[in-house]
Amino acid sequence: MGVAGLIGVVMLAVIAGFIFTRPYGWAAPARLAFSYVAGLGLITLQMFFYSLLSIRYGMAVIALPWAVALIASAYLFKRRGYSAQDGIATEFAGLSAVEWAATAIIAAQAVFAVVNSVMLPIKGFDAWVIWLLKGQAFYIDKGVSYAFFLNGVYSNGNLSYQYPLSIPLAATLGYLGMGQVDDQAVKLLFSLYFVALIPAAYYFLRGITSREGSLILLAMLVTVPRMMQQAGLDGVGYADLPLSVYFLGAGGFGYRYIQGRDKMDFLAAIFFMSLGAWVKNEGLTLLASGACLLSAYAIYADKRKGAGLAIIAAAIILVIVLPWQLYKSALPEISGTMMSGLSAGSMLRNASRLPVIWKTIGPKLFTANKYHLTWPLYILSAVVSRKRFKELPYLFLNAIIILQFAVYIFVYMITAFDMVPQIDTSFDRLTIHLIPLVYLSIGAAWTDLFGRDKTAAPITP
Repeated sequence: MGVAGLIGVVMLAVIAGFIFTRPYGWAAPARLAFSYVAGLGLITLQMFFYSLLSIRYGMAVIALPWAVALIASAYLFKRRGYSAQDGIATEFAGLSAVEWAATAIIAAQAVFAVVNSVMLPIKGFDAWVIWLLKGQAFYIDKGVSYAFFLNGVYSNGNLSYQYPLSIPLAATLGYLGMGQVDDQAVKLLFSLYFVALIPAAYYFLRGITSREGSLILLAMLVTVPRMMQQAGLDGVGYADLPLSVYFLGAGGFGYRYIQGRDKMDFLAAIFFMSLGAWVKNEGLTLLASGACLLSAYAIYADKRKGAGLAIIAAAIILVIVLPWQLYKSALPEISGTMMSGLSAGSMLRNASRLPVIWKTIGPKLFTANKYHLTWPLYILSAVVSRKRFKELPYLFLNAIIILQFAVYIFVYMITAFDMVPQIDTSFDRLTIHLIPLVYLSIGAAWTDLFGRDKTAAPITP
């Protein structure tokens, strides 16, 4: 089947996601983007459940439920009307020279990411051991085998065997579609996260600022060197870019919910937060802060309806996040992790690390060949728009950014490992998770930076 089978996997992910997005009125490009990332996350979760039920993997047994669900959803859900953004020709009519330039940059980056990523050979410890080795094992075993995690060749000293399984199972799905293991071709699934990031980010930006501002910020986002390294230049750390897309969905829909009070935005935010926790353990902390903040606001705004939404949110989290956490808890305990040094005493003793941490990460944040203007512009926008912190949507967005950033700093402060090498090898990847949210925050402050803007597309259901 080869590449044709891999394309079939992409189509299956989009179809699965379309079932999820049917009740929404998202613009067509955004719906495609959200459908792909949602669908791939749901299918990998389905595959994990299959393993728990001892159902062996095969494309037919994986695809059949989605075919049935697609037909059923046509009768169960009435599609909402698309927003004014839906007409691509209308939205992009009469582009200015600046807008044309930004659009060209965005398109070029998307094409480069896909082509270059697939052409490059696999390299990096994360790619081989944490993600693709597991994907190959699950493909050979036709399921997630508990015995695999007990194999001393893999688990001895390997902290990665307790990572969530979304990414390796996505690789397994790709192998199933192709009918063979092809590590280089399967990278297409992960490069498409970068492609999906573009219409998803534009959708959120366009709801809060002008077309020109949205395109400029999007062009800046897709040219961030660290983002491009993950998307196509290098490809090391396959989970970090997908996690950034799920974080964007979580923050973007959370922002929209607080601004427009549409329960569907609330549910979408919780859904993407939960999928983020299914990708990497770092997603658990954003899920905790984001779900608590959104649920608290929902109850504050309307006690009865808010409590109902909070219960539904808890159910979504339990279905997506809890199964792997329970499965993981049954695995042998790892002797040393980043959090092994956590104690009240270690927090007090290691407070002196904070200046060293800042001295190490500060130059990274303000290095042009890593992030160009991203972090200086974010700080400037927060200072100039400090009055916006009184606005709950803006406050929520920046709260989850700051809290997530603080968690990363906290882990460095209490880790039992050598701190500086840990920062050097992990910090740039951790910040990738937050960069799309950072640009959304800058977009919310765009008018304060560059003057009044009355051309933002309205928030629609």
